[in-house]
Amino acid sequence: MIYDIQNSVNGKLTTPQLRLAYNTLTNSASENAPAMGQLCLSSLVSLLTRLSEADDAQRRHRLRLVLVSTLSALPAAVLPDGMNAVSDAIQGSKDEERWELVREVFKEIMENMGDREKEYCLRWWEEQRDGLEGNIEMKNDKGKRIREASSVASRL
Repeated sequence: MIYDIQNSVNGKLTTPQLRLAYNTLTNSASENAPAMGQLCLSSLVSLLTRLSEADDAQRRHRLRLVLVSTLSALPAAVLPDGMNAVSDAIQGSKDEERWELVREVFKEIMENMGDREKEYCLRWWEEQRDGLEGNIEMKNDKGKRIREASSVASRL
């Protein structure tokens, strides 16, 4: 687990490789005991909490994407904690990063969750939707900043 997190710095694993590696680790650990899935989640959340604004913003964003990818590997008992951690990560992100995280959460729910977990996550999504999607400021193709308020679900 520590090895995967250490590989979150630039020049190590690519973001997709890191996401897959931590998802696989969490899934394998969770099969043995739900507490191990909680440990994987807690370790990642703890690292994200310790990273300050002065730390590498790209690394923080990569770890937030890893957190999103971990959701489908968490046992049902740990999933609420994972969803809350993702919500906090989204709320603490800048607009462009926030939009990517929101898209990736929805994608993770729709493509990688089991039926029971997907049902829970979709209910959670509907409850959190305004806070997660909100008005996200983006740059248009001409570099001008615009406010984006359309639904992620309608864009996927």
